[in-house]
Amino acid sequence: FINLFLRNYLVIININFIIIDLLNSFEIAHSATKNIQNEIEDIILGLDIAIPLSLITSEILTNTFKHAFSETQEKKIKIVFQKKENNLIEMIIQDNGVGFNIEEKWETSNSLGFEIIKTLIDQINGNITCVSTKNGTRFTIQIPERIN
Repeated sequence: FINLFLRNYLVIININFIIIDLLNSFEIAHSATKNIQNEIEDIILGLDIAIPLSLITSEILTNTFKHAFSETQEKKIKIVFQKKENNLIEMIIQDNGVGFNIEEKWETSNSLGFEIIKTLIDQINGNITCVSTKNGTRFTIQIPERIN
């Protein structure tokens, strides 16, 4: 059951519903119960923003489960979704994985997944930064809050 609402012909949704559904799917698919922490505020967004954000989240989580962890490592992922000052919405996805070379993989890569993420970020007028070390990776996404 998807919780969509119609307001003046604009379909809106609480992003919390989408992200929690997505996290539940990843937990089931990757047997990651209790390994994904979340702090997701109730934020109402239009589908023009919510759908790209859910696709970005899915792509980052897919890459995280595929590449971030060694076989014996305890997997920990945290997702934060919150309103910030100066009319910004911020999403943070971080893990405790092995990290990656940002210049090689993120800044100059022709990876389809990273290209999709960058294109979707542009589509929603957002900004994304990535910090990665041997102790994990952190993606921070900021988008302007729109009053729907």
